[in-house]
Amino acid sequence: MTPTQALMWPYVPPKYRTTITRAWEGAPSYRNAITAKCLECTGYQRMEIVRCTADGCQLWQYRPYGGGDIGPESTIDPDPMGEGGGGV
Repeated sequence: MTPTQALMWPYVPPKYRTTITRAWEGAPSYRNAITAKCLECTGYQRMEIVRCTADGCQLWQYRPYGGGDIGPESTIDPDPMGEGGGGV
């Protein structure tokens, strides 16, 4: 782990630590590296990867969790479980 990675480590949610560790080690695949970068870019918010509108990003068309053809015009339900966690 590099010094920069060590500084980032406390902010990586436990749920994603295996993915991030594998990407840092260069271990399993390009797919894992892309997933790790997208998670980092979106603050580890999976739905933000799905909703990503950064189509200028070189990884945009390869992003995980639905990627490719989903863009700003998407009609993805931000609360598919109907839990309404709006924080109000």
